[in-house]
Amino acid sequence: MKIPKYILGINGLGVAPSACLLKNGQVVAMAEEERFNRLKNSFGLMPSLASKYCLDFENLNLSDIDAITFSWDCNFYKYKMPLFLLQQYLFRSPTIQNSTNISKVLSELIKYQKGNVERLIKEMFATQFLKGPLPPIYFVEHHVSHASSSYFTSGFKDAYILVLDGSGENKTTSIWKGENNKLKEIKSYKIPDSLGWFYQCITEFLGFTPNSHEGKTMALAAYGEEDLTLLNKFNQIIHFDDEGNYRFNVKFAFGGNRVNGNIYSKELENLLGKPRHPSEEITQYHKNIAFQAQKFLEIIVLKIVKNLSKNNDFNGNLCLAGGIALNCKLLGEIENLNEIKNLFVPPFPNDAGTSYGAAIFKYTEQNSFIFEPLSLPYCGPTFTDNEIETLLISYKVSYSKVSDISKEVAKLLSENKIVAWYQGRMEIGARALGARSILANPLQENAREIINKRIKHRENWRPFAAAILKEDQNEFTASPNMSPYMGIAFKFNCESANLIPAAIHIDNTCRAQFIQEKDNPLFWALIKHFKELTGVGAILNTSFNGNEEPIVCSPKEALRSFLVSNLDYLAMGSYLISKNKEDE
Repeated sequence: MKIPKYILGINGLGVAPSACLLKNGQVVAMAEEERFNRLKNSFGLMPSLASKYCLDFENLNLSDIDAITFSWDCNFYKYKMPLFLLQQYLFRSPTIQNSTNISKVLSELIKYQKGNVERLIKEMFATQFLKGPLPPIYFVEHHVSHASSSYFTSGFKDAYILVLDGSGENKTTSIWKGENNKLKEIKSYKIPDSLGWFYQCITEFLGFTPNSHEGKTMALAAYGEEDLTLLNKFNQIIHFDDEGNYRFNVKFAFGGNRVNGNIYSKELENLLGKPRHPSEEITQYHKNIAFQAQKFLEIIVLKIVKNLSKNNDFNGNLCLAGGIALNCKLLGEIENLNEIKNLFVPPFPNDAGTSYGAAIFKYTEQNSFIFEPLSLPYCGPTFTDNEIETLLISYKVSYSKVSDISKEVAKLLSENKIVAWYQGRMEIGARALGARSILANPLQENAREIINKRIKHRENWRPFAAAILKEDQNEFTASPNMSPYMGIAFKFNCESANLIPAAIHIDNTCRAQFIQEKDNPLFWALIKHFKELTGVGAILNTSFNGNEEPIVCSPKEALRSFLVSNLDYLAMGSYLISKNKEDE
């Protein structure tokens, strides 16, 4: 194979389908499918629109692509996966003879067969009228894709990588060593021992949507408390030792008899009681269940991390990836360990990041790799002022062109206005990082309640994040960790927590993005101006979307979301849009 100039990485058929285009090993375009088709999470789909965006960004046809990578090892599903599952059935979970469970297993095996995936990839390109011969397709192991997505964006030459998710092929948790741009597997945990399944199971039991609402379980946990009766019950669900070796009792999930839940079983209902319906009130018992699930997850993962830190070649650098790496409270606990000097989590730790991970892994097999962090996370679509103004004129909305949009918005935030911020290239990943954000004054104590109720239309107990000037980090937390992608919940000191109450959770933690001028000059300038007005170098930041909607992508979606919400202003490009002519 010739040295690739362009590699298109894709993740599809499962959670968070996405596409990523590499040019000589560097990201030039990357996006999630949900941002284009407007279907939250787009579970089970192929990234057809995201792939088209990536190729269109460089004006490419399929004939210009040297290789396609898919972030699942479909070759594994032909013989090895059926044999592995048979062994699990014989020795771990005979209750899988339930017809529903067998049907689910067979459908997964068929879905990931190499021939089926190749056919779907061809159809995906055909639906988008992408012309040219199909490039070679390479199938990359799922956990390798996860590990690569974190290691190759970390900037570390030498680090350990911990992958935590539901499952990838037969793996559920894996530990890797990254050294000189090469990965080596150290240890792995196999199906059905899955921390992801454990947490999904509890999430669904609490009346939330698994593979989507795990963040709700995490947030709710802060309102719970230790319950010794629950503790004993959870010890039946998942077992662990002092080194973090754990076993998940699959009879409480896929291995049991599922009646009311897609993931949790009747056996879990017998153990924990009646599951909560989504419309039911959340009781203290539900809060305590969330607390116990979060605590068990933290205990197990911290034991795994402490155990791997005993290795002689551990230098304190740790990268995380996998869906569980979206659990910012867990990451805060890991970051606080004495053994950890530098913790890195990419902007896309979930499956969305595996499109990049598979592509960069294939690239580094045959090429040297030079880390260039500024290629992330702003690698989505962007629109010019002319395109934006044309839209505004067509919709006949009230707007004005502003010479310094960051300064104007900072002033509005200081006056307790809530502003949607739409600037530059869209960010990749689940976090709004100052490209597609809703911003508010964190000093305003009731700002969280206002946004949750009036704009997001979601539960009032759910917290928001803060974007903070990197140079002011030590005013808020003793941690020196970079956290450029808002992935870690830091424990804030009492003084700083009282300073920005709207961005602080009930447990005194804050999911913070510490931003440098070089990362996003316009967004950094906004916070800098806000500090000049208020004395505080932080703003409340949440994603620009409605409840259960993907983050907005195009100006049209941004305008629609603004017009149907109770937002005060929309800052889009150089334009400030309001709903009242008196504001202009």
